[in-house]
Amino acid sequence: MLHRENIIRELWRRMELVEGVQYTARNPKKPPNVGDLPAIQFFEFQDRVLETSQRGGYPIYKRTLPVIIESFVAGSSEFAATKDELAFLEKLYKQLYAGGATLGKRCSFVEKELSRVLRPATGGHVAGLGMTLEIVYVENMADIMV
Repeated sequence: MLHRENIIRELWRRMELVEGVQYTARNPKKPPNVGDLPAIQFFEFQDRVLETSQRGGYPIYKRTLPVIIESFVAGSSEFAATKDELAFLEKLYKQLYAGGATLGKRCSFVEKELSRVLRPATGGHVAGLGMTLEIVYVENMADIMV
């Protein structure tokens, strides 16, 4: 199995462990329903090869993978929605950084951006935040040949 897939599975596992989360999704087509909140969804983007080397006849790629994590909560009121989202974000951070800024062997990540508070038109007092991560990992093609 590709190392990238193991990294994404670990990210998803951690998001499922966030206290209070009701729903998680990978590359969803639709936003979460109000009844599914708090929710976390994440989106993988095109990765880039940073460096290439070779060992034993197989290429080894150092790659960077942008991922956006979106979290949404249904606030207790219009005025409390942002505060409720920030409290949920703190719980998300606790799981994301559990064990450090890594999602497995030969992998590290750094947070690049945190969006403004999102107020989607889903009804209720919903607030959300988007976080951009840059995941750097090494994909050794010899690993999938075994």
